[in-house]
Amino acid sequence: MSDTTALYVDAGIQASKYSNVGIFAVLIFDYCITLEAESQWVWHRKWTLVRFMFTISRYLPFVGIGMTFTAALRTQYYPGESCVRFGQVSSVLHVICILAAEGLLLMRIYTSWPCKRLLTFLIVFPTVCLVGSYILSHSTVVDNYLNTPTNLPDLGQCLFVNGRKSVFEYAALFLCELVSLSLMLFIKFRRYKNRTIGPLQEIFFNDSMIHRSSFTAS
Repeated sequence: MSDTTALYVDAGIQASKYSNVGIFAVLIFDYCITLEAESQWVWHRKWTLVRFMFTISRYLPFVGIGMTFTAALRTQYYPGESCVRFGQVSSVLHVICILAAEGLLLMRIYTSWPCKRLLTFLIVFPTVCLVGSYILSHSTVVDNYLNTPTNLPDLGQCLFVNGRKSVFEYAALFLCELVSLSLMLFIKFRRYKNRTIGPLQEIFFNDSMIHRSSFTAS
């Protein structure tokens, strides 16, 4: 592996480490400042699908990001060690967190516009995007086209790097976020154009659009 490639890979890994430390700190800070509101509005309500998804999206990221945090900050590797199982568990946890969070936001859209066709679209469109991204990212043709050899040492998949084929998964998530953001804007400025919006609905629309916009921009 050339010196230029080594420096490029090392800089990317270092940037990932800093990003994960920052995200973990933001997650803890967000939890602390919203704990009082959670205890007031959530803890004493009966268990429903919405509360179940909220609980998963609220607490499971601590485990998922904690595992990513551990893998990112690791500096020592042992001969014959394999991190495949650790990486698989971490990926599954992250997928569950994303599905729970996205499910909550999609239910917000459906609550604002209760339409069976919209509900069908909100279920089918993300499913098609995720299945399509999975097929493309695991395609042999795409894998050979995108992944260029870098002669990185084989450390049992313990090195905190990933191939270029992961771009399809992020592209599918970005497309879903963009479509849901467009739907939220349409609902607010068309369906509620001539209606009086209460404080709760105003917070609902503003927070949803801020979340979608921030995610799409990042």
